[in-house]
Amino acid sequence: VAFPSPMTIPPGVKAVGFDMDMTLLDSVVDFERMTHVVEDEMVSLGVPDEVIAKDRVVRSMDNSLGWLIANGRKDALAHMEENIERRATAIEMEKVEQVKPHKGAKELLYELKAAGYPVGLLTRGSRTYVERALAVAGLEGMFDAIITRTDYSQADSKPSPKAMEHLGEKLGVEPSSIL
Repeated sequence: VAFPSPMTIPPGVKAVGFDMDMTLLDSVVDFERMTHVVEDEMVSLGVPDEVIAKDRVVRSMDNSLGWLIANGRKDALAHMEENIERRATAIEMEKVEQVKPHKGAKELLYELKAAGYPVGLLTRGSRTYVERALAVAGLEGMFDAIITRTDYSQADSKPSPKAMEHLGEKLGVEPSSIL
């Protein structure tokens, strides 16, 4: 993976944000199994198959949440999110000890910090997984802000634009000034 040198960062950029899995880290999370966790939970709550978007977890969640609310099942949302979170985190943690940083990731983070850029991490991983993965990869303590899927509501998690707003708040910059 080739990372840009801090010397090539465009003017107006005040902070740098990264995704974690398969960007900074070579991780071994079974994302397909995590997708099935969401689908299984929706099916168990009676969400019709045609509402569940089998190609995208986030769209599937959005469609299914909308269907549950529209069909008077808002009471099931908290329990559903707890079940999905518990199962998804268990899958993330199965092979977390095998995580490795991509070549040059640590050096890039050091360069960015030395150049004065606040550095953030915005990921769909759980806080538990992220903290352990960063420790295993030797990147613990390298970030000025970390936003995970468990820090805010599902609606505010990546890829929602709200997640980037939260990162900007934590880094003390406008989201538009984050590379």
